[in-house]
Amino acid sequence: MTATQPTDDDLTSRVEVTYRLADLFAVAIQSWRRILLIIILGEAVLFAVMVGLAVIIDGESLKEAVHWIPWKMLALVALVWIATFAVLSPVLGYARMRRQGSLGPHFYWLCDQGVRAETPSGRTLVYWSAFRRVFATKYRLYLFLRSRGALIMPRRAFDSEENFEAFAAAAREHWEQQRRRR
Repeated sequence: MTATQPTDDDLTSRVEVTYRLADLFAVAIQSWRRILLIIILGEAVLFAVMVGLAVIIDGESLKEAVHWIPWKMLALVALVWIATFAVLSPVLGYARMRRQGSLGPHFYWLCDQGVRAETPSGRTLVYWSAFRRVFATKYRLYLFLRSRGALIMPRRAFDSEENFEAFAAAAREHWEQQRRRR
């Protein structure tokens, strides 16, 4: 697939990305807040159901019902949820993307309006207002659209450290400018 340069005057350099399993794991790790919230809410619901059943069905006092809670089981459920969100979800997502042929190449351009993307399935423009968070780590630039969904630009996709840093700085600057306008 050959990407053609969009005609806008305000475009910066293009980056070409082919995703790897490590990129999907990285998004899951960066989404730890959502994973933690889901685990806490899920555990709270399980706790409430167990205590409620003990109080309603067995006629236990609230103190006795809390004492009865199988804490090891709740911890095991939390570990299963962590494994699901942090391990199983990225692996299944990668397998789906591979099967659909959507691992890449993906081409991204920054422009004043947002990020232009050309993927195996089509072209789009994602406006800066659609991004919730934009930040770079040592290995990747993340442009989060949802708490667990992001455009990822790995450092390996750039010719040099300087190009990665410049692209990341330009993305952050565009995003911050849009946020100030709100």
